Formats: sequence, C-alpha cells, structure tokens
Amino acid sequence: MHRVGLVHRHHHRAGSGPIRHQADDLGVFAIGIQGGEPLIWNDLPDLLQEMQTERFNVSLVTNGLLLDTEKAKELKDLGVDRMCISIDSGIAEEHDGFRNYPGAFSKAIEGIESCIQVGLTPHIHTVVTHESLYSEGFDRIRNYAKKMNLGISILIAVPAGNWRGRTDLLINENDAKYIQKLHEDYPLLRRDITPVNNVDTGCRAVTYAIYITGTGEVLPCPFLHFTLGNVFEEKLSTILAKGHRVREFSEYHPKCLAGEDREFIEKYISKTFTCENLPMKVEDVFDLIR
Repeated sequence: MHRVGLVHRHHHRAGSGPIRHQADDLGVFAIGIQGGEPLIWNDLPDLLQEMQTERFNVSLVTNGLLLDTEKAKELKDLGVDRMCISIDSGIAEEHDGFRNYPGAFSKAIEGIESCIQVGLTPHIHTVVTHESLYSEGFDRIRNYAKKMNLGISILIAVPAGNWRGRTDLLINENDAKYIQKLHEDYPLLRRDITPVNNVDTGCRAVTYAIYITGTGEVLPCPFLHFTLGNVFEEKLSTILAKGHRVREFSEYHPKCLAGEDREFIEKYISKTFTCENLPMKVEDVFDLIR
C-alpha cells in the first residue's frame, strides 16, 4: 500500500491522529486530497498541518476558480507538492459549459500560471470518453500541456456518478492503444495504469491505492462504491487485509476495473446502479478468499 486518496468534506478526521500514523507505518508515501472543491474548505490549512505534510507527497485536486497567486503560495508553504487542475476541454466555451460557470477556463489557466509563479508544481487532470478522446477540445489540452511542459493525467470515463450506467461512454481497446501512443509521444501524459520505470502498475485498486471518504469508509477506488471497512471502527491494516481477500483486488489487472473491464463492470459495478445506499459493503458484492 503506497497511496491514499482522501475524498469528500470533513475528511480531515481520516488524515489526522492515529490514522495518519497508521498510513505512515504501512508505507504510504502519497496523499491526494479531493472534493468537492477543497479550496472552499475553511479548515483546509488545519488539515494540512495535522497531516504533517513533510512525511508525504501531497497533491490537491481543484477546479482552479479560487487558485490565485496568494492561495498557491499559502498551499506551497503548507506543504502541498502538486496542484491538479481539472480542465474538461481546451476550448474555453466548452469547458465553461461543462462547469456551468462563465470564465471557468480562464480561471483554471490563471491558476496554473499562479502555481508556476510561486514554484508550486501544476498538473492537469482531464476526463475523456470514447468520443471526446479524439476531439479538438482534448487536442488543445494536450498541446497546451506540451507547450508549458506540464504533466497531464488522463482520467477515463466510468459508469458512476452522473454517468451511472453509461457504458457507451467507456473507452475501448483501440482507444487505450491511442492513449498509449500519446504517452509515447509525450511521456508527461499518463494514465494511472501507465507503467512506471518500465514496471507494470495496472489497476491500482487496493494493491496500490485506496480512498477514504469523509465518513471514514475505505473504497478501492473513488469510482468503485464498495466499502472495505471504516477507519473509525477498524485498523487500516485490518481493512486492507480484507481488501486483499477479494480476488479481483489481489491480482494484477492490466485494465482499469472501473472504466475498461466490461466483465467486471457488468458483474459487480452494475449492482451499484440501482442501489440508493452507497457505498455497498464489499462482502455483499464479492466472495472473499478464505
């Protein structure tokens, strides 16, 4: 276990005190903070101070609307190593439309420039579907990243959230090969399953990463709404051990389980499509290895 993502409001309980020490003891080297929008949290500075950021590589995902030079400098001083700015399209009108906020694109670009100005590493996050992968909006994001020498993470569409059940948006095998070719052309463009130093990583669910919600539920992935346990009720090591008892999370998978493995989606994720009380308990979805 190497990476922890903290998600949702008031998640600071999961990143402080005993949980923080447990993560450190288990060899966690990176913590990612996601929302919602973390920059609207009044207690974000307290969270970062409690986390003892010098012990981890810390990233924060933002839409960039509140990311000016002053905020970027504050976050850098608090120990944030990387700011991940979400951009839906390199065409300003399209991005603003996706965000339903006029001027959102220009604010995101200003946020990137603010980070550069204060020496805080900016990074672009963008979500692609089977169709948008070949769009002008995506091409413009790639070209901007290359021009600015920025890292760019490709997040593939998954049938969750507002796209619950939308398997028509998923990338296919040819799309995955296209993304790999883009990575070979510009190595700073990556997916989360892109090999690191020629070592295959594959799907990171449980084997490499977990996500802790604001209520303490531990998810294999932010898009797999199955809880392995709650960090306020059990030790993190116990919860991880349970996760490794799920065969699908204990073996290497070259594809993203949430967005590419259609058999996994049909067999397991589809159970969440009609469930109103998420996340589901992992025991109710999978057979645990004895």
